[in-house]
Amino acid sequence: MSLSCTPGEPEPPAEPAQASTLSPFLYVWAGAQNEEDKDSDFLAVIDADPDSERYGEIVASVPVGLRGPAHHSEHVMPEGDTLFVNSFRAGASFLIDLSDPFTPQVAGSFRELGEYTYPHTFERLPGGNVLAAFQTKGEGNQEPGGLIELAPDGSLVRASAAADPVDPELRTYSVTPIPSIDRAVSTTSDMWGEAQGTSFQVWRLSDLTLLKTVRLPEGPLGYEHRDPAEVRLLPDSTTAIMTTFTCAMYL
Repeated sequence: MSLSCTPGEPEPPAEPAQASTLSPFLYVWAGAQNEEDKDSDFLAVIDADPDSERYGEIVASVPVGLRGPAHHSEHVMPEGDTLFVNSFRAGASFLIDLSDPFTPQVAGSFRELGEYTYPHTFERLPGGNVLAAFQTKGEGNQEPGGLIELAPDGSLVRASAAADPVDPELRTYSVTPIPSIDRAVSTTSDMWGEAQGTSFQVWRLSDLTLLKTVRLPEGPLGYEHRDPAEVRLLPDSTTAIMTTFTCAMYL
């Protein structure tokens, strides 16, 4: 891949794509960063309507009753208006009912599911279920977790372990479902900073069968392959870019 510049008049910028429906609200999952701060993690509702008199203001919030601190959530509001959010270090996740944005409610919560502990990432599937990455099995950060499919109410549908001798230090971090080809891709990065995974995993999405664990090749500095982070699908829906927390990108 190369980049080049050519002289001449710049092209006018393209008109930005308009979403079919724009929400008048922005939902922010937040919490304190200081260890001494004992305030609860909370979800805030912000007025995002530029024509509103309260534009940019917090119009409602709901605390979840513990400090995690707040970590991941779903990125797009799903149908049904119930959002999965995560307080990772507390090992707890919550379902927030936002059907009335002015009175958000905690609709449910869960910690471990079966032997799987420390839920981390949630991605909504086309049928309404949620695909979740759990970092570990059991306590003590000794055994890698896996992928769990959850019903919309947070109950377990199916689970599959990520453990593979190809990468003995893997800890399931994020997951990207690709329904069009019946695949999911997960990464490995230890939230506790103890293990140093260097792989990603490919799964069959329909039944969560682990198909392959792939070790990333080292870069010129020798460490760029450590701690794979996020996968983003490109427009062709079959190619993806993966980042690592050690400042590399893999295609």
